[in-house]
Amino acid sequence: MVDNKMKKAKVESTVYMRKPLVRYLGEVFIAFVVVVFVAGCGSILGLTMYATRLRILLPMFAGPTYLFFILAGSGLGYIVNRRQGSRIAPWVWILPTIWSAYDAAVDLSSGIHKGESLLGYIWNTLILGNHELALISQWMIGVPILTSLAYSLGAWLAIRHSPVNA
Repeated sequence: MVDNKMKKAKVESTVYMRKPLVRYLGEVFIAFVVVVFVAGCGSILGLTMYATRLRILLPMFAGPTYLFFILAGSGLGYIVNRRQGSRIAPWVWILPTIWSAYDAAVDLSSGIHKGESLLGYIWNTLILGNHELALISQWMIGVPILTSLAYSLGAWLAIRHSPVNA
C-alpha cells in the first residue's frame, strides 16, 4: 500500500514538472515564430526597397536605424505577452544573439572583410552598411539580434504593466 502511494506521488510530481516545461517551450516557440516572422518580412521589404531603388525608405529596414524591426518586434512582444504573461519571453534574445555572433564570426573571417578589425566590421558593415554586401550581413546578423531584443523588451514591458501584476 505504501509502495503504491509512493509510485502515485512520483507520477503526479513528474506530471506537474512537465506542465511548466511544456508551457515554457510553447512560449519560446511562439516568441521565435514572431521574431522570425518580423525578421523575414522586414528583410523581404528591405530587399524590395533596395531592388526598386526606393532608397529613401531603406534605412527603416537596414542600419543604422533598423526602425521597422525595433518597432514591430517590441510592438508584437508587447501585444503577444500582454495576455500571455510569459516569464520566459524577456529571455528570448539569448539564442538569436548566440546564433548571430557565430554568423558574424564566420562572416568576418570570410575573404570579403580582409584586413578589417572587429570594431571596423561592426561599425562599417553591421551598423552603417557601407557596401552592398553589408545589407545581406545586416539582415542575416543584425536583424535577428535587434528583433529578438525588441521582442524581449516589449514582452518585459507587457509583463511589468499587466493588470495581473498591478
